[in-house]
Amino acid sequence: MPLVNACNADAVDVLQFLADQDGVDLFEVDGLGRTLAHHAALGGAPRCLLELHVRGLSLADVQQSTGMEPLFLAAQSGSLEAVMLCCEHGGTVNHITYTGCSPLFIAAKEKHMLVAKYLISEMGADMVSLSLLLLIIII
Repeated sequence: MPLVNACNADAVDVLQFLADQDGVDLFEVDGLGRTLAHHAALGGAPRCLLELHVRGLSLADVQQSTGMEPLFLAAQSGSLEAVMLCCEHGGTVNHITYTGCSPLFIAAKEKHMLVAKYLISEMGADMVSLSLLLLIIII
């Protein structure tokens, strides 16, 4: 739990200290299939995401229970820097979760327009997911 809290808070110094302790498993997955990268992404924590990547943790692992990569949670957090890091290190911009959502859909749903604009203009995100959101809003 302390590692998760450090990741959520972007407390990279705490993460580094804890990660250097004997017996610490940075690759452990929680009950929902989330890695520390998922938690750091949800916290919009780019410094911790980068530290985890440097230590060998993937920023593109799929969360088992929902099909979400860390990129989805970074988009949900609204942290453009966290989204950019996930994209630079293997995040799949047009990946669709088990429920039919994409990172663009989540960013638009949460009204994170800078993130949505980046995903479209810089990463070539598929606009179909955004169209689905507009359809849901209209109906």
